[in-house]
Amino acid sequence: MNEYQKLKNLKVLVVEDEDDARNSIVSLLRRRVGKVVGCANGKEGLEAFAEFLPDIVVADLLMPVMGGIEMVSEMRKRYKDRRFMVMILTAMDDSETIIHAVDAGIDKYVLKPVKMASLVEALNELAEKYREGGSVDPLSEESRFILEDKIKRSVAAYLKKSSGKGPREVRVSLSSDAIEITAVEILTPMEHSIVVDNNNRGVVEYSREIYFSTNADKFCQVIRDATGLRCTMKESCVDVSQDRVKLIFHIDGRD
Repeated sequence: MNEYQKLKNLKVLVVEDEDDARNSIVSLLRRRVGKVVGCANGKEGLEAFAEFLPDIVVADLLMPVMGGIEMVSEMRKRYKDRRFMVMILTAMDDSETIIHAVDAGIDKYVLKPVKMASLVEALNELAEKYREGGSVDPLSEESRFILEDKIKRSVAAYLKKSSGKGPREVRVSLSSDAIEITAVEILTPMEHSIVVDNNNRGVVEYSREIYFSTNADKFCQVIRDATGLRCTMKESCVDVSQDRVKLIFHIDGRD
């Protein structure tokens, strides 16, 4: 199914307080979707929703009278038996806002300034999932990068503080229900001197496993402080020969 076919029969409600931005989006969508309506704030958006009953809502986060999160939360409450998709547009990039937006029932989160090609691509994704009855990953690439970067920095700082040696590199992969962290070059000079003898590698691996297991709750708290994500460490895999560790956390919820 091509782009036009995905969108042509859908109704889209655009709620954006900046006139130029709203007019540009409405003009763009008018050539692609079945019907499109534009509103200047969340209160107008709620009123239009009742009459228009859109399939997709595209809304700014910060607006006068009523903001995007409050509007979407009210829509979800009032029309809980109706299925519709929501895309939030915002220039904000802090993790707390992202998490609250996801919890409010947002299906897609896209950072401003929005390129029209990116907007259409995101709408196509929502349209496809809407027709399939499925869900999409609510975090945009930019949003995910922000959260992963906060986790990376916080975990690296805690490793240095608690073990006496900061990692050379930390890689983070965030999904909807899990966090995977890989830290490279974590061994202290003393540990390196011990593992020179292959027979002692097991001793260092065991001590490192004990370190990560006894500090599991503290790592979870570090992640929670940085992102608002509540998690549980499910696995720690120490590879002394490669001087790295992989930590896997399950996401239990959000503050």
